Amino acid sequence: MAKKDIRERIVEAASHRFHEFGYNATGIQDIVDAAKIPKGSFYAHFKSKEALGLEVLSDDARDTEATLTLNDETSPVERLREHFNILVSDYHRLKYRSGCLIGDFASELASNPNFRQATLHHHSEWSNNLEAVIRQGQARGEIDASRDSGVLARYLLDSFLGAVLRSRIARSQDAYDDFLEVCFDILLVKGPTASPMATKK
Repeated sequence: MAKKDIRERIVEAASHRFHEFGYNATGIQDIVDAAKIPKGSFYAHFKSKEALGLEVLSDDARDTEATLTLNDETSPVERLREHFNILVSDYHRLKYRSGCLIGDFASELASNPNFRQATLHHHSEWSNNLEAVIRQGQARGEIDASRDSGVLARYLLDSFLGAVLRSRIARSQDAYDDFLEVCFDILLVKGPTASPMATKK
């Protein structure tokens, strides 16, 4: 079997295990068993579980960000809504056993400086991309331009990650429905009144 194929199997197996059971509850033996490879093959590709976890996190963040269209002529608000709908559909398909690794690792591994730095980086990149689309919406008159786009983006993302957590606990889409209603029917609707905390100074 080609080395690339083995590496891909390790990453895929680890991703499934980390999503469903968490990082700390997943051992290297669990990963190689799921990948159906000898344990020695693991160390031919990764020096540690941490190195693998950081790669899986990076891949997950890349895939998540790819669902957000940054440059398009269609409605920025609808692009934001579709972005989250795609993610929610994936979580629903997996029966809420799996969530977002950025949020999962941020809560589970905050004491590990390497994971804390990595999750902060990916969170910031995601937030920056959301802000770029929000700014497009403001430029097109779809979103109130008096609201701080950075605050809106961070609140949108933090609210979504909170909804992911509650949905995993409840095994229900109710939290996502609340998130979509508040953020897209209230927060991102253009109007004359803006929340003091979200208004530019």
